[in-house]
This record gives sequence, structure tokens and C-alpha cells, in this order.
Amino acid sequence: MCDPLVDADCGPVPPSPMPSIGAGASPVFSLHVPILEYHRIKPYAGETGSAQYLIVPPTVFAAQMDAMARAGWHTITMGRLGDDLRIGIQPAPKSFVISFDDGYEDGYTNALPILQRYGFVATYFVVGGQIDRSDHLTVSELQTLLAAGDEIGNHTISHVDLLAKTPEQLRNEIYGASAMIANDVGVWPQSFAYPMGLTDPQVAASVAATPGIQTAVIQGGTGPEAWPNRLQIPRIRVGPGTYPQDLVDRATRYVG
Repeated sequence: MCDPLVDADCGPVPPSPMPSIGAGASPVFSLHVPILEYHRIKPYAGETGSAQYLIVPPTVFAAQMDAMARAGWHTITMGRLGDDLRIGIQPAPKSFVISFDDGYEDGYTNALPILQRYGFVATYFVVGGQIDRSDHLTVSELQTLLAAGDEIGNHTISHVDLLAKTPEQLRNEIYGASAMIANDVGVWPQSFAYPMGLTDPQVAASVAATPGIQTAVIQGGTGPEAWPNRLQIPRIRVGPGTYPQDLVDRATRYVG
């Protein structure tokens, strides 16, 4: 098996440098698209501590999606959001993004059937070094997700604190994950999620230098969805205690 980090002929050719900002956009052009942050969609299995707050049972997730659909909301991917920001296009009203962090397999086995029930798509931020490992998405599942209209995003090679890494280590973690994903599914990621939501200027610069990536998301945050802020896009954390109507109300308030 070739190594995309050391073999230039391994996998798809990296995309061209990021196109310049579109004529329709400007430094003040911004969007208000709620981006939901999930981790695991599975029944509880004795988890305790912080792990339990990353779990949304399938029945709860289905109720949340049902409420959003009934309220007239529909999904776009982070990749589409990045394209709209770059070109300067307002997406259709009541557009929102569903994102799953860490690349757990239950995002495929449990979440995907619910998403498809409502015609929704999602962005899956996967940890490159966990692909094909126990309880994580397989290459075949990633390819199926991509074929279904979902997006495969970059969540680094090993899900570590990037603030403590050297420039070379950052390249290995960020570029390496993009190259690995491209080798597996044939498409370079357009979107990035910082592990633990942590970033600084050096980390953001490494993300910006990675071919194909247009946007990066953090946890929480109140910054604008604008091209100058494209590497610190805020998200709405969703947990097991998020009532369906409350989620609709939060999305509605976010749009303003």
C-alpha cells in the first residue's frame, strides 16, 4: 500500500491552489447557516463522565431531525457552505449543516438511515488514522457516504492538540489526513474540524496551506460566517438533552 505522505504518485493529485474570492463576495459578505455539531448516534452502553455527553440516542436524533424537517429546514454540506462563502452566494432559506466529529461507525449505521428518511446530508469529519479500525468508519462506508451526497471532512490523523505541534507535525496531521482521505475516497476534503475546537494562528495557517480545504469549524463560537473568518466558523453543539423544538428555536434565532 502506498503512503500518500511520502509517495507523490500515491492517490489523487492534490487540487489546485484555492481560487480567489468570488466577485459576488466581499469582506463583509456573511451567511447565517446553523451548523450542528454531533459526535455519536448510539444507545447508551454504560458510558460515564464526558463520554456520555457526546452520545445522542438514535430515537432522540430522529426526533430532532423530524422537528427540523417539519419546520421546513433542509441541509447543505460544509463544502457547499464554503463554496457559497467563496463565491458570494446566499443559500436557500432555512439551510443548515449537520456535522459528525471523529468518524465513528454509528454515524453510518445509525445516523445515515435517519438522515435519508428526511432527504438530509451531512459532513463527516473523520480521523484519518482511525479509518477501518474497530467502531470507526471503513473505507467502503466512506465511499458509500460520499456517493449518497454526504461530505467527508478532515479531523487530522490522530485527533491531538494541534497547539502543541511543530510546523512539520502540523503538516503531517493536517495534510496527511487529507491525503489519506483522498486516497481512500478519491476526493480531497474541503472542510476541516479542529480537534477539541482548539486553534491558533500557526494551526490556522497550516490548515489554510492544505490543498482543497476552504473552511474550518470550531466548537461553539460567535464569529461571523464570512470568508475572512473561514477558518474559525462557529457551530452549535447538540447533545442528548437538546429537545427537538429547542433545536428548531436555536436554529431560527441563529438565522436572526
